[in-house]
Amino acid sequence: MKSNMHISNRLLLYKSLLQPIWSYGIALWGTTKPSNTRTIQAFQAICLRMIAKAPWYVTNVALQNDLQIPTIKHTAIKYYLRLHSNMEHHSNPLIAQLHTNALPDNLARRLKLIESDKANCGFCKTVLKFNQSSTTNLLRHIKSKHPTTDLSKRSKLNFDVEENNPDDPSSNNGNLSASTSSNSGVVSTSTSNRDRSPLLHRQPSSSIRPQQCQISNYFSKPVTASKRQLIDQQVIKIIVKEYYPFSIVEDVEFIKLVNMLNPDYSLPSRKTLSTSLLPVIYNEIYKKVQSDIEVNAQYVALTTDGWISLKNESYTAMTVHFIDQNCELKSYLLSCAKCPMRHTSENIKDCLQNIVRQWGLQNKIAACTTDNASNITSAIRLCQWRHVSCFAHSLNLIVQSSLDQIKKTRVKVKSIVEYFKRNNWQIISKSCDILKRFEEITIEMSSEKGVTISKTILFTQALINFCNKLMTQH
Repeated sequence: MKSNMHISNRLLLYKSLLQPIWSYGIALWGTTKPSNTRTIQAFQAICLRMIAKAPWYVTNVALQNDLQIPTIKHTAIKYYLRLHSNMEHHSNPLIAQLHTNALPDNLARRLKLIESDKANCGFCKTVLKFNQSSTTNLLRHIKSKHPTTDLSKRSKLNFDVEENNPDDPSSNNGNLSASTSSNSGVVSTSTSNRDRSPLLHRQPSSSIRPQQCQISNYFSKPVTASKRQLIDQQVIKIIVKEYYPFSIVEDVEFIKLVNMLNPDYSLPSRKTLSTSLLPVIYNEIYKKVQSDIEVNAQYVALTTDGWISLKNESYTAMTVHFIDQNCELKSYLLSCAKCPMRHTSENIKDCLQNIVRQWGLQNKIAACTTDNASNITSAIRLCQWRHVSCFAHSLNLIVQSSLDQIKKTRVKVKSIVEYFKRNNWQIISKSCDILKRFEEITIEMSSEKGVTISKTILFTQALINFCNKLMTQH
C-alpha cells in the first residue's frame, strides 16, 4: 500500500485481499460491542491513510467518503440484511425461524420486527405499533418504560442500503450512502413489498452541512497524455511569443515553479523542444496561414526589410497584409531568414521572388513597401512591383538630418560639463518640443491594426505647415 502504484490500484488490492479477511462472518460478529468493532475500524482507517498517503490533518471520515469505503458498522448492516433476507426465504422452515430483525448497532436493537407495522420490545416483550414513516412511539416507549437505557449512543447516520454480492469487493462502492441529521437521529424501519426485509431510509435534514473537502485535493494525480500535450504546447508558445531561450526549461527556478504547479509534470528537454515540438507547431501555423491567404486574400500588400545582426549576420524579412472577407486587416510574417549573399539588387530580387512563389502570391501583389535604400528599391523595380516608400522611415531621415543642426549643443549636454548653460538647455527643450510632433506621427504611421497609407499626404502637409510656422517665428 506504500508503493508508487496509482491510488486506484492500491485501493483495489485492499478490497481484494484485506477487506475479505476482516469482513468474513461480519453478519454474526458485527452485532458485538462497539469497542470490538472499533478495533477493526481503526485498522481500516490506517490502511486507507496509507493508500491515499493522506497528511495528518485529513480526517478518517473524509478518507472514507472520498474513497467511497463504508465503515465497519455500515458494512455489518449491509451483510446482516443480506443474511436476514436469505434466512427468511430459506427452504428449510427451521432456518427461517432463526432470523431476527435487530440490526447491528441500531437504536432499537431491543425492538424486533414481528409484522410490517408491529415490533416486539426486547426488554418487556410488549407489542408496539408503528407506521413506516416514523418510529416516535418506539422511542417514547424506550424512554418511558426503560429510562436506564443509554440513548446517547444511538446512530446518527441514516442509510440507504442496497443488497449486493458481499463477496465482490467492487460492489462495496456506491451502494452505501449516508446522511447526517442535525435534529433527528431517528431510525425508521419499514418492510419492502418484495421480501419484507427491513431497510433504513434517509431522514430529511433541517440544515445543510458545509461540503467536506475531497481527499483528491491532498494528493496529486498523474498527468494524462492529452493534458501533457497541452502543457508542452503552451511551453513552446511562451518561448516563441515571449522570445525566451530554449534553455529556460533547464533553469532551476523555472523547474521549481512548474513542479509547484503540478508535481507530476516534467518539462521537455531543449532537444525535444527544438526538434519535436517546435516543428509540429510550425507546420500547424504554416498550414493555417497558407489556408487563410488562399481563401481570403484576393490582393495583398508586402513589406520587406533587411538588416545585419550583432553577430554580423544578414537577415531579410517579408510580411504580407490583406483585408479578409470580414473587412478585417490581417498581417502575417512570411519569412525571416539569413541572407548570406551580398545585398545587391539582383540577390534581393531573387530572395523576394522565392518567398512569393513559396506562398503562391505571384498574381496577388498590389504594392510593396520598403525603406529608401537604393538596393531594395532597385530590387522592387526588377520584380515589377509597385513600390511605396515607408513614410515612417522618411520621417526618421528628416529627424536625423535636423539633429545635425544642434549637434554641438547635444555634445555639450551629453558631456555635462561647464559648457552646459541656460541657453543650451533652452535649445534642447525647444528641440524636444519640435521632435514631439514627429514622434506622434511616427507612432501613428507604425500602427499594425489599421491602414495608414491614406494619412501620408495629410501628415506631410501638417509637418510642412508646422515647420514654416517655426521659420517665421525665428
